[in-house]
Amino acid sequence: MLDLAEELMLLALDAETGRIHDAARTAIAFGLSGAVLMDLALTGKISIDDGKVQAINSAATGDPVLDTALRQIENSPRPRKVEDWVKRLAMDRWGRSFLEDEILERLVSQGILRREEHRILRLIPTTRYPEQNRAPERDLMERLRAVLIDGDLPDTRLAALIGLLQACGLVGVLFTKNKQAKDRAAAIARGERTGKDVTAAVEKATEEVVTAAITAAVVAATISASTSAATTTSVTS
Repeated sequence: MLDLAEELMLLALDAETGRIHDAARTAIAFGLSGAVLMDLALTGKISIDDGKVQAINSAATGDPVLDTALRQIENSPRPRKVEDWVKRLAMDRWGRSFLEDEILERLVSQGILRREEHRILRLIPTTRYPEQNRAPERDLMERLRAVLIDGDLPDTRLAALIGLLQACGLVGVLFTKNKQAKDRAAAIARGERTGKDVTAAVEKATEEVVTAAITAAVVAATISASTSAATTTSVTS
């Protein structure tokens, strides 16, 4: 059985191209860290109360990703907010999303994805992960359709996955132009208390990154325009 982070990554990938859907490109790092928190909560390793995370069972899970996160939470000098952990677990100290690579390689090792090396313009190396075994994704989509289209009640774990898909902007990708699926996913994401906290934290972290990127772009454009104007003035003088 796949864990939540593996399921989220599998659904975030285009099965043919092996690339993360554009809609989830910014959010996926935070979605994966949210999935780690949800798995820890569902297995009784952490509690999330009043928006704060606390370790309540330090016994190892046997999963390196979950155990690393659990140790960090346990060793924290004070309880931190969900959004703090979503950010801390998503990136390393250099701002790189190490969870993405870790989860992708786990899916490769299970024979679900295959790794393909490509070059953009024959120069820039890039790696893609198209599906090799489509059965796990088909099973996931069947379970999601039963809930989002047919109206079945989700168990707690599937509700958590739906909340993560909602936060990462993937419901509209997986269920194109299906308003019922989108509305149902939004209602489920709002309804489960722990999942609601994590979903909101993922959305907030993603929004902050997008805002920062837009701000940086505006500043760069302003500097470029100012430099160009100064150069023009110098030349005309």
